Amino acid sequence: TPLRVAQALALSAALLLLLLHARVSSLSPGVEADPASARLSPPCVVMFDNRPAPAPRTPQDFAQLPYLSLAVATNSLYARMHGYRFLFYNFSDGGCRHPAIPDKDLPMTWCKLAVLEDVFFRGRHGPPCELAMLLDSDAV
Repeated sequence: TPLRVAQALALSAALLLLLLHARVSSLSPGVEADPASARLSPPCVVMFDNRPAPAPRTPQDFAQLPYLSLAVATNSLYARMHGYRFLFYNFSDGGCRHPAIPDKDLPMTWCKLAVLEDVFFRGRHGPPCELAMLLDSDAV
């Protein structure tokens, strides 16, 4: 049923976040922390979509918000609570573009690669991420 699929996806996302947290917060016995690694950015939780994700402006707006807005808010709050950076790439205004081809929109299926390249190498939204978890836009 759709509910079981949603529950399985939520459990999978939670397990991935736990693994992400465990990898970042633990060192192997006998390994000292490298001072250079202390300057690395915290892990990143990344989402992207080509649908608008408006933020609520009044309490009445909550009843009419699209699911994507609620997913972005929930995952952003989770990331903040655990000390992760949250990055949301929204392509609803102009499509997805790569710096090598600035005058042509990429198909949405290729946007995931453009997002990951930006997250790990370009860092338009802060320092590049050392570790990132890419969530589907319907993950909560």
